[in-house]
Amino acid sequence: MAAISEEQELIELSTFKTAGNLTCSNCLNMFTVPTKTLASGHTFCEDCPLENMAQSKLPFLCSLCRLTLKIPLEGMPNLPNGRLDLNVCDEIKQLKTSEEKWTECMSFGGTGSQIGQFRGPRGLAVSDRGKIFVADYKNKTVQVFDPQGTFLSYFYTVLPEEELYPYGLTLDSEGNIWVVGRVSNRPTVSSMSSSLALLYYCGMTTHSSPYDRELSASSSSSDFAALYTRQGQYLTHFDLQTTRWAARGVAMDIRGNNLVVTKVVENGNSVVQVFKQNGTLLRTVGDEQGMEYPHYVTVDKEGRVLVSDSAGPYVYVYDQEGEFLFKFGGWGEGEGQLNRPHGICTDSLGRIFVADSGNDRVDMFDSSGGFLSHAIPDIKQPLAVAITRRGNLVVSNSENVITVFHK
Repeated sequence: MAAISEEQELIELSTFKTAGNLTCSNCLNMFTVPTKTLASGHTFCEDCPLENMAQSKLPFLCSLCRLTLKIPLEGMPNLPNGRLDLNVCDEIKQLKTSEEKWTECMSFGGTGSQIGQFRGPRGLAVSDRGKIFVADYKNKTVQVFDPQGTFLSYFYTVLPEEELYPYGLTLDSEGNIWVVGRVSNRPTVSSMSSSLALLYYCGMTTHSSPYDRELSASSSSSDFAALYTRQGQYLTHFDLQTTRWAARGVAMDIRGNNLVVTKVVENGNSVVQVFKQNGTLLRTVGDEQGMEYPHYVTVDKEGRVLVSDSAGPYVYVYDQEGEFLFKFGGWGEGEGQLNRPHGICTDSLGRIFVADSGNDRVDMFDSSGGFLSHAIPDIKQPLAVAITRRGNLVVSNSENVITVFHK
């Protein structure tokens, strides 16, 4: 029988090594090499804490099939090597990444003040059932659409006695809607420089010239976080310290049902703040990293906080306790580089999607910030980005259009 070719072996492996079973069932991370095979026939990373588990648990059971096992006296290194090696793992990941492409399915919206139109769709959120929620800044509304982009409903973002201009929104575990925004008595666009006026309208600035250092809010402006039912009924709100720029990102940490909000401050050491839903400040994140303009923020399935710094331009990643882990990005047009990053979200596999606004694309990174691909290589100045449970990407842009991309 002829020997199996390297290409055939890769295809064979890729047919059963899906993203799920490329994951070690013990450490729950992608396999690292060398891998080791137990007597049960199942494979684990050698550097998993299996040996410690075996010493502490008698009898020791395979975590997959529950077969009673014995670890060699010499320890885990003396177990047989698994089939996968690092090159195969990398090739399979690249193969899967190259196969995953998002194609435009539909677009809706357009500039205007009528139902289904937008004037600054800065914030996006998607419910478990695929409903699309849009924070429409200058129209002072939240609009709701079904997964096919059909308009369903809207409500005005108001406080008991004031209107709220919404920067962003997020959904809590009960499907209620948190909106962060600024009340009236803010400066008009005509009183701002041209680059700041663009920022005021859609959260954009230009890298071609230095950032303007004038304040985007008068002393009478105030920022708030307001809670509404899924039908748009006002429930409550609490004060936020006014951010320097006319933009603010918000996300929900479902583990504690806490609100995660960005804040831009004077000295360039801008931060992310975590609040209880009653407005109590739990902690401040990122005050030592020198973030300039943290606009959008998200919380991944591990509870990590990821925030895009449009003026950096980097994405900063913090653990669930607020400790800095790493950053990625940097000015440029190349792979892994960013230019005015805005919206950010993650999927069930931990991959990170960034609206690379200055480069007119949406980029995809792995959970460690490694570049994977230009998921959407051509979209005009994307602002916010969200992902559905089915893995479809929803993107708003500066032309007041929402586009849905299917895998």
